[in-house]
Amino acid sequence: MIELKKKIEKVKKEFKGAEITDFSYTLKNVDLPLKQIQNLLKNLKNLTLEEITMELFYVTKKLKAVPMLIHKSKCPHRKKFIKNVRNVNSGPGKFPVKCATRLLKVLKYIASMNKELGLTGYDNSKLLILKEAYATKGSNIKSAFYRAFGRMSLKRKQKVHLTLKVARVKVL
Repeated sequence: MIELKKKIEKVKKEFKGAEITDFSYTLKNVDLPLKQIQNLLKNLKNLTLEEITMELFYVTKKLKAVPMLIHKSKCPHRKKFIKNVRNVNSGPGKFPVKCATRLLKVLKYIASMNKELGLTGYDNSKLLILKEAYATKGSNIKSAFYRAFGRMSLKRKQKVHLTLKVARVKVL
């Protein structure tokens, strides 16, 4: 919270007389792994849209890893993490490429929506700050998996609800 206030104050100093408004976007029943998207969103809070797109681009190219807080399971240690997250050189981490590409599409949609609405002062991606981001459990989708000797098993697919709260800074 303190980091967000400092970043907003910095933007206000750059652009004198700026207004800040909050908007939230929700995506329901998205097909993504819950733990990976939770850790990814946790590490992208309080960054501008431009910084987030760069970090997600590095994750998709497997140049930077995302720190994973996984309980009672083995996760390989990586040397490079997303900046502004931890000051350690290595730790448990992964490259959630699928989550990063989906999140990049959503953020591009948010940025393009601002331009389509014709909101003046919102065109610059430096003026959009991700204030809150979290993922919660969605619905389970069950499907049949047929096996030998007339048996059947169930495949369960967990869906995820994403909520992104973006602070828009309007330059007057």
